[in-house]
Formats: sequence, C-alpha cells, structure tokens
Amino acid sequence: MVAEAKKAPLSSSVMLDKARAYDLIDQMRVAVPDQVFQASEVVEHRDGTLIEAQEEANRILADARQRSEAMLASGPEVKDAEARAQEILRRADEEAERRRQEAEDEATRRVAEAARSASYQLEEADKYAIELMRKLEQQLGSYVDNVRGSIDQLEEKQS
Repeated sequence: MVAEAKKAPLSSSVMLDKARAYDLIDQMRVAVPDQVFQASEVVEHRDGTLIEAQEEANRILADARQRSEAMLASGPEVKDAEARAQEILRRADEEAERRRQEAEDEATRRVAEAARSASYQLEEADKYAIELMRKLEQQLGSYVDNVRGSIDQLEEKQS
C-alpha cells in the first residue's frame, strides 16, 4: 500500500488512501469471526457426541430389557435374571453418564481454547491497527509540516 502511494510534493513522504487503509484494517477484523465459527462447530460436535452417547445408552438399555424379558420367560431363575438386568441397567446408566460427561468436558475445553484464540487474534489485530494508525498519524504530521513549509516559502517570495 505504501509502495503504491503517491509522493507528496517537495518531500520524501507519500500520501495514503484513507479509505484503503481503513479497508485493510476492516479486512483484518473480519478474519477473527472464523474462530467464533469454529467454536460454534465445537459446540455442535459436542451436541452430536451427546446424542450419540444417549443413543448408545438407549441401545444398551433396550438390550438389557430384552435379556431380562428372555430370562423371565425361561422360568425359575427370575430373581437372578432381574438382578442381572438391574445390574446391566445400572452399568448402562453409568456408561451413558460417563460418556456424556466426557463429551461435555471435551466441548468445554474446545470452546475455551477457541475463545482464547479468538481473544488473542482480536488483541493482535488491535495492536496492528494501533501501529498503522500511529504511522499514519506521523505521516500526516509530516505532510502538514511540508505544506506549512511550502506556504511559508511562497509567502516569503511574495513579500
């Protein structure tokens, strides 16, 4: 952008296109929402994992019910079958809860990581924008000084 800028008369300074400089800064800020999008994908992934865990728990429960019904139909081992069915159900519930907790922990970790990354990128973009604005301020100050000097020279010629 600076290499393509027009040279200021009577100086080694250049004139930057203000709109183009602001456009460049805006483009840098637009890149940050990608991290926010990634964070929402992580949340969606977590929801999918939770659904999968619930479906697995439902399959385990259905299997346990089928086994217990089959055992009930077979005769005198009903109490043993009921106890085993209850144990299977208990284990299925524990496994479903463990998987749900793991999925939630992973999603929380990823969301926090994405938030940290987005925050860092915003901070870096702001630092860069400040740096550009300070350089622009210096250049504009130099232009003002050059213009004042040129005006003074012209006024001296007229006197």
